[in-house]
Amino acid sequence: MSCTLKSLNERGREMRAIATVTAFFLVTVLASVDSRGEAPVVEEKAQTLLKTMSGKLAEAKRMRIDAERTIEEGLIEGAVSGAVRGEVFLERPNRIAAETKTTGARHRFIYDGTSVTIADLEANAYATVPAPATVDETLSMLNEDYEYEPPLADFLLSRPYESFLVEPQGEEAELKSGEYAGIEELRGVRAHHLVFSEEYIDWELWISEETLLPVRFVIIATAVEGDPRIQMDLLDLEINPSIPAEKFVFVPPEGMEKIDMPKVAKE
Repeated sequence: MSCTLKSLNERGREMRAIATVTAFFLVTVLASVDSRGEAPVVEEKAQTLLKTMSGKLAEAKRMRIDAERTIEEGLIEGAVSGAVRGEVFLERPNRIAAETKTTGARHRFIYDGTSVTIADLEANAYATVPAPATVDETLSMLNEDYEYEPPLADFLLSRPYESFLVEPQGEEAELKSGEYAGIEELRGVRAHHLVFSEEYIDWELWISEETLLPVRFVIIATAVEGDPRIQMDLLDLEINPSIPAEKFVFVPPEGMEKIDMPKVAKE
C-alpha cells in the first residue's frame, strides 16, 4: 500500500474508533473485500491505466519530478496549509534527493543508500539516521519508525501497481470502488481521470493520455469534517534523465547544527 494512502486510512480507523474528528495524517491505499465479503468494483479501464502507469514508473532507472503539493487546513497534523514546491530525484535501487520550498521554509532530503539526512535550511539544522539498502525498505522504515514521508513517495516505489491495488487485498482492505471518469484537460495536457473510493478516504489520479505518466494525485479525507484534501501536481516528470552524483550527497554547511530524529513511540 502506498505511503500516503496507508497513513490516511489508519488515522481514519482510529478516528472512527474513538467517535471523534480531529486533524491528521501523511499519505496511501487500496483494493480488497468489503464488510459483506464482496469484491470491490474496479472498472477494467481504470485498472489497466493504473497498471500501465505503474509499469512505466517501475521500469525507470532514474526520475526527476518537479511538483507542487497543496494541503488544506486540518488534513495533516502540524503541517502548514498551502502550497509547497519541490523537486525530487530518484536513482534506483537506493538513492533519493528532494528539495522543497515554501514561504519562509526550505528542506532537503537525501537518501544515499546507507543513510537518510533531513535538513531544515532555514533553521540551519539537520538530522541523519541509518537506512536500509533499497528505496522501498527505506520508505517503509521512515514511515513506520518516524512517521515521515519524503515528497512523492507513492511514485518512487519499485512496484507501484502492487502498492496501490494488490498488496492491500488483506482483511483490512477498504477499497469500495474504482472508476474511469473520462478525459480531462489539466494545464494543457489531456489526461485520463481515475476515481477510487474507500471507507475513510477517496483518491483520484490523472494520467497523461500521451505519456501515460501521472499528472495529478488527490486524496480526500472523507472521515474528517469538511473533507479536506491534499493535491499533488506533477508539473514535469522526466524518465531516465542524467542526474549529477552530487545531488545525492549532503555536506552540512559550517555552523549547521546536527540534531536527533526521534523515533515514534511503539505501543
